[in-house]
Amino acid sequence: MLLPVVENAFRHGLARNAQKGRLEVNAARQPDALTISIADNGAGIPTDFDVDRQAGTGLRNVRDRLLHLYGQSAALEIRRGDQSGTVVTIHIPLRPEWQARATA
Repeated sequence: MLLPVVENAFRHGLARNAQKGRLEVNAARQPDALTISIADNGAGIPTDFDVDRQAGTGLRNVRDRLLHLYGQSAALEIRRGDQSGTVVTIHIPLRPEWQARATA
């Protein structure tokens, strides 16, 4: 699920930036969810970006896959970075049966 998001960061963000590029992938586990964020300092998305109208196949597939696997409990957020670039956040719920099997 991360591959299309990281590819987009390179192709549509960092490749359009003549300066030094930065790509960050972070993950954080909360008691009931896993949040993964992918951020770049590239060109950034338009302020009026609409995933339904403007996203390519990769982002639409990620969104559809999240919906199929986790229903409305999952989320895909795409926004402009605070100073530049784009931040994509994926929110995946952790089901109780998975928590019991989780290991360090």
